[in-house]
Amino acid sequence: MNLIWMLTSVKGRLNRKPYWIVGLCLLVLVLIAMIAITIVSIQLMQSELVLGLAVLVQLAVLWPAAALMAKRFQDRNKSAAYVLLQIVPVLI
Repeated sequence: MNLIWMLTSVKGRLNRKPYWIVGLCLLVLVLIAMIAITIVSIQLMQSELVLGLAVLVQLAVLWPAAALMAKRFQDRNKSAAYVLLQIVPVLI
């Protein structure tokens, strides 16, 4: 399977194993980015920097996570629109 297709397209289906592998990789990348942002902000003593960079990281991961969820929902014969039910509470 093509990794770019998995992270950008909302069409198609995705089995359990690739969904969890790519999802956990995204989670690890976000955690590493957040730890790095925290370390840099502690050294610079700027809390505004932490907030701004954290929001940017979360927005950068939003689309790939939504694409993965949409494919997984379609594999379970559900509408990809269910992704909105999971993303809207996060955005609020």
